[in-house]
Amino acid sequence: MVQFYNQLVESFGQNLAVSVVTVYEVLAGMRPEEEQRTKEFLGKLKCLPVTEEIAEKAAEYYRAFRAKGQTLHIADLLIAATAFCHELPLATLNQDDFPMTDITFWQKVPSPPPNGKPRRAMSP
Repeated sequence: MVQFYNQLVESFGQNLAVSVVTVYEVLAGMRPEEEQRTKEFLGKLKCLPVTEEIAEKAAEYYRAFRAKGQTLHIADLLIAATAFCHELPLATLNQDDFPMTDITFWQKVPSPPPNGKPRRAMSP
């Protein structure tokens, strides 16, 4: 995890931030043996809360995509709205989950390490 964090810092700089929704997703999906390392990793990131402005932007995204017949997951809507409202690029391995055109994406996102070994950075 230390190597993964260092890869992120090298790619994105010191001020790494994460949506509180992403924190939930990571913690909900972790295995019991990963808890300590995961919490240490998340503790190094600035956690951005869901504000009224973010909730309103997420609802705007939801309505716009629903009108096109596309339903997006609420977590993805809130994460995208967080990036938009904070004027931050979104780092994701699942760019297809974020069809919004008013947010930017990091071009290279390091993959989390399996068993503590870092993977190569991925490009879309």
